[in-house]
Amino acid sequence: MKSIDLIKELEKYPIFTINDLSKLLGKSPEYVAVRVKRLLEQGRIRRIERGKYTLHEDPLIFASHIRYPSYIALWSALRFHDLTTQLPNAVFVCSPTSKKRIDFYGTDIVFVKNANPWGYKKYMHDGFEVFVSDKEKTLIDGLLTGMVPLHEVENAIREVDGKKMVEYAKRTENTSLIKRVGYLLDASGRDYKCLEKWAKYPYTVLDTHFKKDGPKNPKWKLIVNRQND
Repeated sequence: MKSIDLIKELEKYPIFTINDLSKLLGKSPEYVAVRVKRLLEQGRIRRIERGKYTLHEDPLIFASHIRYPSYIALWSALRFHDLTTQLPNAVFVCSPTSKKRIDFYGTDIVFVKNANPWGYKKYMHDGFEVFVSDKEKTLIDGLLTGMVPLHEVENAIREVDGKKMVEYAKRTENTSLIKRVGYLLDASGRDYKCLEKWAKYPYTVLDTHFKKDGPKNPKWKLIVNRQND
């Protein structure tokens, strides 16, 4: 296959490996490795990490395909769903296991270990299927990891499905998170009494990034250590 035809074919792939290319060309992995090296030197393909390549500049196209299962999350998902005006300078990916970050031509792809690999689905992005957390799971992950500031969650929670947010919070079985979700839903004008049974002692801080100092909310057993913006 001529290089120009090969490039056109590879454009259809968000990510490809030596084995993928070997099957496509009907050639041995050794032959393919030489051809890949040549294409890299010509700048016609891009290396993501050892053995994985792409033709695309946008990491969102392939970031959730680097390993399975994984999904675009946190700041990147907030932006994907138009729940923030911030422009993240990295692509965040949640996965059940740890993985080193990847520097993809100046953009970091950051893998965050998350023991709750659910609440994501396929979306279309620039003509490709990508895995992204839905709006509600994006906020849950933000609260679980502490990697999204509380005020961003406070603003975004008004735009999500409250019932789904409640179900996701309960699914984590994380009492501190459930209390925070209950409080934030209250603050957004939605009261879900089914969460109140989780409001147990001891008191938990609302915002883990601030000192344990502020008024106590007896309903949710929270120390409101940062006032709503």
